[in-house]
Amino acid sequence: MNLQASLSYRLVPVYEKLVQLKFSSVLKKEYGHSNKFELRFFCGKNQATLLKYSLLSILKADKKLPHIQIFSDGSLTEDHLPLPILEKFNGYSLVELPELMMEFHSRKYLMMYSHLPMIKKYMVLFYKSKYEYVVYADTDILWFSSIQEMVNEMGENKLTMCYDYMYGYDEQLLEACSWKDMKKKPPLNAGVVIIKNNFANGVGFAEKILQKSQVEGGHWTEQTMIARQVLDLKSEIIPEKRIMCSVKDKYHLFPIKNMYKKLGARHFVTPVRHLFWRDLFWKI
Repeated sequence: MNLQASLSYRLVPVYEKLVQLKFSSVLKKEYGHSNKFELRFFCGKNQATLLKYSLLSILKADKKLPHIQIFSDGSLTEDHLPLPILEKFNGYSLVELPELMMEFHSRKYLMMYSHLPMIKKYMVLFYKSKYEYVVYADTDILWFSSIQEMVNEMGENKLTMCYDYMYGYDEQLLEACSWKDMKKKPPLNAGVVIIKNNFANGVGFAEKILQKSQVEGGHWTEQTMIARQVLDLKSEIIPEKRIMCSVKDKYHLFPIKNMYKKLGARHFVTPVRHLFWRDLFWKI
């Protein structure tokens, strides 16, 4: 690893300290609320810090805040939540793991695979809601503009997601379901998923596919099933100018000029997770 690459990792704790000072004024602002959609996270205690700063980026970027629903993986408790931040939103709730499991207890194949974290994430997506739209977001996302604007652009789409920088699909599932054609289209990512509340097919689709395929399942099983549905529905994908998933600046010490121009959000996938703190400081 060269010096620049090494520095890009070593600067993380420095930026983390700096952003604590930078965001102290955000909580003093007044905000309006949105009743159009609900923002959901699936989170463990190890992701609590990322969750805190992802929420802070929303406070910085938006003026009308949604209801927040946080689903615990079993390790996250109320004590881990950034309550002063959450109190700025249009209410918040913590759904414990047993409650999530109870919602889908009659779904034989989802429950059979529910030991997999990503199948639990799939359940989070299709958990009941009273809002017109559900927006799911991973905790390693920073927001730079209004989420409601993105929701307003859904049009007739019932389910959509963002682009990925690589193919992250369950190869066993592609083989078992004859879905190899998915690799002839641009790769899709489930870091942000938007669902219209009247889309009721998600759970039934998963049950049918898991029963048919009998795959082992793994890290990308849920992403593969969501991407298949999005492609079958011929949904418009959230454009890259809205949500970026890129690794091209992996070892850059500073953000690339104009890289964030008019960008809505960025998903800091594992190879660039360390840049979350850099961009939190420079771009928020």
